[in-house]
Amino acid sequence: MIVPPNVPARKFVLFVLAILLLALGGIALVFGANLPGIRSLGALACILSAVCVRKSNLSVRLLAGNTTTNQEDPPAVKRPGKAIWIISIVLLPVLGISFVFLYNDAATGYHQTWPVYLFAGLGLVCTLCWSYLVSQLV
Repeated sequence: MIVPPNVPARKFVLFVLAILLLALGGIALVFGANLPGIRSLGALACILSAVCVRKSNLSVRLLAGNTTTNQEDPPAVKRPGKAIWIISIVLLPVLGISFVFLYNDAATGYHQTWPVYLFAGLGLVCTLCWSYLVSQLV
């Protein structure tokens, strides 16, 4: 394998190591599905391959090449507004109340289905709202 001239050898080695770790991790996950030790080592190898790819930064270097880019100032960071913060905070007690309804229904033998649907629906709404909030913060 020939290293491209604009890539340091250390970065290239990290990228190749990431590919090998991903392959070994995948093989360990497939063939060691019934053995928890091998399965966890396979998952760890896959995670380490992602770290190696990130450290190598090779894909950005290969795409950039030797060309110069017109660098501009980064755009202003858009922070979440008051509405999403209020909705996120209000969802906490509403989710807690729906959990109480679900718990009471479970204690009496699950004779009604609406608490299950309410809790699942609010869980979905919370997931969407909070993930949007986190994506705007990061």
